[in-house]
This record gives sequence, C-alpha cells and structure tokens, in this order.
Amino acid sequence: CSHLLRPKALTTSKLPRRVIAALHMDGACAAPLCCTPAETDAAATTSDQTETVVEATEQGNNGAPAADAPAASIEGLDGIKIRRRPVTGPSGHHVGPFQFRLENVGNTPRNILEKIVWNKDVEIWQMKEKMPLYRLKGLLDNAPPARDFVAALKASYDRTAVPALIAEVKKASPSQGVLRKNFDPVEIAQAYEKNGAACLKFFQGSFDYLEAIRNAGVKN
Repeated sequence: CSHLLRPKALTTSKLPRRVIAALHMDGACAAPLCCTPAETDAAATTSDQTETVVEATEQGNNGAPAADAPAASIEGLDGIKIRRRPVTGPSGHHVGPFQFRLENVGNTPRNILEKIVWNKDVEIWQMKEKMPLYRLKGLLDNAPPARDFVAALKASYDRTAVPALIAEVKKASPSQGVLRKNFDPVEIAQAYEKNGAACLKFFQGSFDYLEAIRNAGVKN
C-alpha cells in the first residue's frame, strides 16, 4: 500500500528558497511580464535594479537570448542566438465568449534576426500549403536552366574590374516603410541592369517578382 506524509512532516526549513525578481507592469509598459531568479535570499531590489536584472537575463549581450535558452538554437559569430520558432505559439485563454493569447519570452522573438527567421519559417509553411512538393517537382521539370549566381558576379568583375553589384528590387524599408507606392519590379530591374548590376534580389516582395523580371528578358 502507499504511504502519505502527514502535513506536519513537511517543514519549510528543508525546502529551497528562491527570491524572484520581476519586472513591474504599468499602463505604459507593453512588454510581457518577465521573471528571473535572484542569486541569494537577500533583500528585494528596487524597481530600476530589477529591470536591469531582467533585461540582462533575457537579452544578454548584443540582443542575444539568456544563457539558459533552449538548446535548439543557432549561434552566430557575434554571439547572437536564434531559437527555433515555437510550433504552438502563444497559448489560448478563454473568458466567456472571448479568447486571448498571452505573449511570453518563450514565444516572442528576442532580436531582429530571430524575428526574421521566425517570419520566414511561417512564410515557408504557407508556401508549402500553396504549392505541394509534387506540383513543385512538375514545374522544375519544365523550368529553364538555373543561372549561375557566382559566375555572374565573376563575369561582372572580369568585365569592369570593380566589385560586382547585387541590386535590390526593394518596395519598402524596415525602418522607413514603403519607399515607392507605384512599384514596378520589372521597370526597376531593367534600370538596374542598364546601369551595370550583376545580380538581383528583392525585399518585401515574392518570387513572383523574379519570375516576372526574368520573363521580361532581364539577363542578370
């Protein structure tokens, strides 16, 4: 048979004690509540000190995640770590007919690179839903030969004796927003080619831009 301990057998003196330093919340603070264990059982810190502890624990140097971040991450040369995007996302909560989700440090990007990778992960998933693998393979069978990216850069350098230029068909900037409302990727690409660009890329667009540019006869 099983044995149960009587309540009086559980003495608080034998249980480990930890002081939790938490970021205070107010009306002007949009960040989620973040907690970090203090090193000792010393007296509580001030609110400013607490925010410093939390920020250092959650962000680390150069916007990197805390040292105890999940192991499934990629670390760059400058120390910035990129975690895998949580599959489930924020957990849902129901209050009567309403539903809301709470963001926390586990499902919120900790730096701009992590945000970009997570967004790209969602984009790839959506592309797979739109274009299943069997359909993609069918298109590849009839696609023209792939252009050699490195060879194009080398050919440009051999022709001009200056570093090759990779021009960006860019509709918007992360900091400035939309740069050009009347956006014509083909027209922009043709101007780039005329002025010596060796290769093209796009920002805030899609692979449809590159397809339209190629079909228009742009060679780079």
